[in-house]
Amino acid sequence: MTNCKIAEKPLLVLLHAFGSSRHAWRDIAPHFEETFDIFAPDLPGFGSAAGQGALSVGDTVAALAGDIAEQVGGEGWIVAGHSMGGKFATILASGKIGGLSPARGVLLLAGSPPSPEPMGEDRRAEMIAWAADGHIDEREATAFVSANVGAPLPADAARLAVADVMASSAAAWTAWLESGSREDWSSRVGGLDMPCAILVGTEDGDLGEAGQRATNMTVYSDAELSVEEGCGHLLPLERPAAVVAALSALQRRAWTTGASTTSDASADARSA
Repeated sequence: MTNCKIAEKPLLVLLHAFGSSRHAWRDIAPHFEETFDIFAPDLPGFGSAAGQGALSVGDTVAALAGDIAEQVGGEGWIVAGHSMGGKFATILASGKIGGLSPARGVLLLAGSPPSPEPMGEDRRAEMIAWAADGHIDEREATAFVSANVGAPLPADAARLAVADVMASSAAAWTAWLESGSREDWSSRVGGLDMPCAILVGTEDGDLGEAGQRATNMTVYSDAELSVEEGCGHLLPLERPAAVVAALSALQRRAWTTGASTTSDASADARSA
């Protein structure tokens, strides 16, 4: 009798945005179920993990690194990070957290950079005020979603986006705005040379094309930036087909290019 080994799948990690949840990937993840094992968690303080409250960036990436390390095999892993999830994605992809191997590729959807996120202080103060009474109400959640799209979302996607904002832990919401988004991990991450795709909308603000060129494009030596006309910040809900196409292209680049990051990052991962 011949022993047949089932081929091991690589791991696809999907990290959602601030005020969102794993459900934002609902129109994207199914396209990759045959070729990847998929890890799409609710990040601490959001979605089903709202009860965890606020965790620091360091605590969040440490927990995620452990979860990813348990699931990744010899075929490696790639990661997509949206907005807040982009900061976590880059830190994790570097291979400098908890012995986690570097990622083979990174997709940033209007991603927050490892350096402090560009954000208007008036807008930051307004969003902090929304959570001052311990929760974010429907009016405030609707205003947040409306301000972050290039055109109104389909009704079901709009309901999902508003519900996710309302479900967010007020403590986690405030902590990201006051401290997490301001943390500077750039010196620890350094420069990365794995394939990176960056997708933004023309109607995005601080994390749009100009913001990405000033931040994330300087981190990755092999970065390609694409711009979606008429799209705002909520790319997985506004342009799921474009996200699927970007992930598919990244998959081809990642397994053509081969190993992922700088030799220093690999050495750090082995010695951590």
